[in-house]
Amino acid sequence: MVRTGHTGSDHCMGRRIRAGRTPLQKTKCQYICAKISKGMMDRGYNRDTQQCRMKIKESRQAYQKTKEANARSGSEPHTCRFYDELHAVLRGAPTTTPPLSVDT
Repeated sequence: MVRTGHTGSDHCMGRRIRAGRTPLQKTKCQYICAKISKGMMDRGYNRDTQQCRMKIKESRQAYQKTKEANARSGSEPHTCRFYDELHAVLRGAPTTTPPLSVDT
């Protein structure tokens, strides 16, 4: 197993990633955040890769806290900004409604 040099694991958007993965897997977060940053700049928003990474990380943490709060019995329902969208992405649910098909 190839080590990254420090602790044997890296963090990406709050998730722990094991060392020893392929270069593509190691840079997946950097690649995704760079693409988001470029998309933002193409639309006129000046956000660098680090800013995009932090926003994703903070959004994911807010989602996790909200999800944990809602799991406690007897608590009032909580929500956070973009909860439904984050839930769809982080839980692997479809982000769009598939078209209705009728078999005849």
